[in-house]
Amino acid sequence: MSTGPAASGTAERRNGGTAERQHVQETRGQADIELMPAGEIVKRTAAAATTTFVAADSFFLTDDTNTQNASAEYIFTTSTDKKLQSPVPSAKMPNITTLLFDCDNTLVLSEELAFEACAELANEILASRNIPDRYTGPQLLHEFVGQNFRGMMVSLKAKFKYEMDDAELEKYVSSEEDKVIAKLKAQLKPCVGADQELEKLAREGKYKMAVVSSSALRRVVASIEKVGQDKYFGKDVYSAATSLEKPTSKPDPAIYLHAMKELGVTAEECVAVEDSKSGATAAFRAGIKTIGYTGAYEKHEEERMTKVLTDAGCVVVMKHWEEFQDALDGIAKGKSQL
Repeated sequence: MSTGPAASGTAERRNGGTAERQHVQETRGQADIELMPAGEIVKRTAAAATTTFVAADSFFLTDDTNTQNASAEYIFTTSTDKKLQSPVPSAKMPNITTLLFDCDNTLVLSEELAFEACAELANEILASRNIPDRYTGPQLLHEFVGQNFRGMMVSLKAKFKYEMDDAELEKYVSSEEDKVIAKLKAQLKPCVGADQELEKLAREGKYKMAVVSSSALRRVVASIEKVGQDKYFGKDVYSAATSLEKPTSKPDPAIYLHAMKELGVTAEECVAVEDSKSGATAAFRAGIKTIGYTGAYEKHEEERMTKVLTDAGCVVVMKHWEEFQDALDGIAKGKSQL
């Protein structure tokens, strides 16, 4: 990622089949970015209530109105886009050097176990505030899949409009981590076919491999150690809840940006694997080509999740790890299902 003084760049906006080029000022280097959905250009200081595209070295999306960290002087806001568009492939085939794997329900079947523990704590919090609503693990999983516990608590606080100071939040985050790790150490299993694919990739030695998760680092490490996958990643395990100076959660792309910086690679060199909308969106926002994975979902959910993952920016979606090599080869050749 380039650094330095402001430089001129260009961005292209397509609207109803016509394209017009707009001049933008970009703070870290030149950027040529193609934005597919119809949109309007507004000043950075304007409030944007809809999806926004930010012109930068890679282009990012943001779901909210906070643009104070935007790296471009102009923001592209859209109100008509139904589906996130994957980065337009360049004429030159990408040289893929690095594979970035989500952990929960991508490498290991952990979400159901984890959300059982999360539901217990969420219900405790709601009861302490005399809120009658209660969650089961599956209900919580359906509503907050892909988020870590911290992000989930922030969402619940906003949904039910109660107060929780930082000290109380940290107490529950710590408690959740302990409860979840205990469950995982007792019952965790790998996703079907994941071990075999990781072993094959390690044997070939063609790619760097890393885990990039929203979950706490202690939980991620405990998970991959439990199923024997830790040998494939060494210390290249990154957590949005732990590895960053300011904890966050996917769909924030911060953990992907951090992982790439630590690994010394660019987005163009990477392919991510994600099972959730929030995870796929995070990778997309970081400019990374992403393979969606639906193998951890029930059969009746697979078709819906294929659409969800595609809409979130995945260039291909696989149902089983046996399909991974074909999906990866397709990306390397500039092909996709989109």
